[in-house]
Amino acid sequence: MKLHEELGRKEGLAADLGNIGNLYQIKGELDNALEYFGKALELNEEMGRKEGIANQLGNIGNVYGIKGVLDNALEYFEKALKLNEELGNKEGIANQLGNIGNVYKIKGELDNALEYFGKALKKFKDIGNRIENARTLMNIGGVFVLKGDKERALDCYSEAKDLAKGSSVFEEITKRMIIIRSE
Repeated sequence: MKLHEELGRKEGLAADLGNIGNLYQIKGELDNALEYFGKALELNEEMGRKEGIANQLGNIGNVYGIKGVLDNALEYFEKALKLNEELGNKEGIANQLGNIGNVYKIKGELDNALEYFGKALKKFKDIGNRIENARTLMNIGGVFVLKGDKERALDCYSEAKDLAKGSSVFEEITKRMIIIRSE
């Protein structure tokens, strides 16, 4: 980071600040994570780097989600979604749609969650991201469990399991299927 500062490489500095924010988030030091993501966001805004802005908005949304400040999380995810749409960044769009779906799921707004997970699933299918496809199907299945529709949940989990072979997502889906079948 110091080298980027000395050389005046703002783009590298912004990336470093974001990486430090990620480390603080992993450590559970969420206020420090917000501080560094905020600094990275400011620097990206100064440079007019929409992709960097969108990434940091998403990072800030994730921290607010972890903190349980769901309205703030939703606000940042929606801003990140809008920028990713402007950029035509399909993966960024899909990720933010999924993030928004997760917030609605936590808030108990299950129909909204299904709507956003469905949009995310379509995007992940379009870009051919097999693992995120599986993860999103797993999220949709989780909403159906909350709605009491275990049959539809199992259908989603079965489809996800086929896509997730060879990944850590496969194990999680298998566990969820065992739990539902044992109930």
